[in-house]
Amino acid sequence: MAVRKIVPERHRVAASYILDGQSAFKALTRAGFSKWTARRFGELLRSSWALREAIRQEEERRQHYLRPAPKRAKRYDRRPVALDVRNLCFPEDRQAISNRPVQALYDQKRIAQRIAAGLPPKEQRKESGFEHLTNCPACGKRVSVRKLFLNYSMTGYVCGQCAGV
Repeated sequence: MAVRKIVPERHRVAASYILDGQSAFKALTRAGFSKWTARRFGELLRSSWALREAIRQEEERRQHYLRPAPKRAKRYDRRPVALDVRNLCFPEDRQAISNRPVQALYDQKRIAQRIAAGLPPKEQRKESGFEHLTNCPACGKRVSVRKLFLNYSMTGYVCGQCAGV
């Protein structure tokens, strides 16, 4: 499956500003991202292959790689930006078709952090009950998949009312 991978100009500009040392929020807003998107740099980096690739290309072009600063007590430091870039902009991601490998890596990191902190594993999300609902093709009524019956001509499934049950 051929995938067209182009890095837009605003991603290149954002990568340039980030490597210049600006905060992630300021770099993204100056590059043309909305302020709501810019506030969630980690999520944007996990979901945008183009931004990860732009940062990789800019680092290679400059031969300057972001390194997280030593840990220090400061209210607004740029350590998380460099850590996210180091953890998520890896060369194996270049040929990826989707963002699933990066999302899986992030999920595994969160699980490992919970284990290291001695916290219990998160509970699995309970099903809401709406996952098994579908519309009856005959009348359009919302009905559970488990309560569908064959229609009179035996060619499809319909709700019990349309099937005459």
